[in-house]
Amino acid sequence: MGAGIVYGVIWWVLGALVMMPLMMGMTDMVFQIGDAQWMSLVGHVIFGIVTAGFFTLIQRR
Repeated sequence: MGAGIVYGVIWWVLGALVMMPLMMGMTDMVFQIGDAQWMSLVGHVIFGIVTAGFFTLIQRR
């Protein structure tokens, strides 16, 4: 599960804090953290935990 959390945080940094603002032309928003970004982090961490749980489940088969 720890690896899933790290996976979610990595995608949060790359996606929500870097790639999305750059692709939308908002270069001044790169690495800016506000309320919306914290909620995005929670979503990415939950996704990472669920993904790790799924891979753990299918790996045991």
